[in-house]
Amino acid sequence: MTHRQRAVCLAFPLVAALVAAHVGAAPPAGAVAPAPVAPVAPPQPAPTIPNAIKLSGALAPNDLQTIQKFITDQVQAIGGKDPAAQKVGRDALGAEVRGEQITAQYKDAYTRMLADAMLGANGPLAQGDLRAKINAAIAVARVAESAATLRLEPVIQKLLAEKGPGADAVVLWGMKAVRPMVLNAIKLVGGGGNPQLMNIPLLGSVAQTVAAHPTGPIAQEAYDTLILPDEMVKPFAGVNAAKLIPELLRVLEVRAGQFKNGMPDDPEVDLVAVRFLTRDAVWNPLLSPALQQQAGQVFLSLLAGVRAQAAGGQNLELLTRVGRGIGLALNVLSRVTGADKLEKATVNVTHLPTIATARDLTAAIDQIGPALKTVKGLENIKLAVVPPPAP
Repeated sequence: MTHRQRAVCLAFPLVAALVAAHVGAAPPAGAVAPAPVAPVAPPQPAPTIPNAIKLSGALAPNDLQTIQKFITDQVQAIGGKDPAAQKVGRDALGAEVRGEQITAQYKDAYTRMLADAMLGANGPLAQGDLRAKINAAIAVARVAESAATLRLEPVIQKLLAEKGPGADAVVLWGMKAVRPMVLNAIKLVGGGGNPQLMNIPLLGSVAQTVAAHPTGPIAQEAYDTLILPDEMVKPFAGVNAAKLIPELLRVLEVRAGQFKNGMPDDPEVDLVAVRFLTRDAVWNPLLSPALQQQAGQVFLSLLAGVRAQAAGGQNLELLTRVGRGIGLALNVLSRVTGADKLEKATVNVTHLPTIATARDLTAAIDQIGPALKTVKGLENIKLAVVPPPAP
């Protein structure tokens, strides 16, 4: 037994005795004994909406009143000051739209009433504090997962427009709500029709939200929204090319532009977009020549940003990972397009050590720009320059 352990063992009985004496001792003469503290009752679970209403294709006035009362009660709880009650209300709102048999009529009424309650003059998004707004945003995102109706669009726009201290947390959950809205709109239209005429709610808000809130998690949510699951890429090729990929490139342009102000928050999240765009199943089938040129230009902008930061000698481990990640994606593109010079140039950056020196990283990046211009259709892209960080 060490000296320290022995001291602890010896001290423990003395401390225990002192505590016991203090707990059991009567208060000094003339002192007022403290009043007993009543235990705080846990919040009651929220009531549920009867299944008969959820499964109904024709909601009666009484059914609508039941839905309205439930939503009003939960939204009021979210807007209150009791954290436990806020959680109950938040969770209950998301739970009452889950289920495969729930009718479209019920979802439409539910989301309409929810949006009205959240946006009302006394609702949490108008009057609530930051905690209330975050709980409201979580509730809306969870409802959107199961009931992504157009009724939710105004309230999600409100979440994305949040400003002030702590706004990023509200906006993050607003972005989480955008993805099911976009996917639902695409699935409803299907693979046919003119994708140029498709109205995809909230799609135009993605890049501008990333610009207003330059955080890694919000950028990640944007990419999760704009990059379809593998099984949907080919069946929905038209909407991918016409709607999603242009917005994806705008997000990448925003992120590349953030290098001008220093190191963007978590630049590794951008690699998922670069890898997606350079895939064989995406580059030629889905990107028009104009989109290919736009993509090539943003790749160069990202590399220029990495190079500028590396030249400052800081964050070299992170910057090496980002540079290698872009290099690996462009190496795939070299094989997709048969660009031998690009393949040779990217090998140098992909073979860098885990932490490259500033000199080696910048030298490897410098070889990629001219080589990328040898890809068919990218001859006119311009080598980007980002000033290095101030010493």
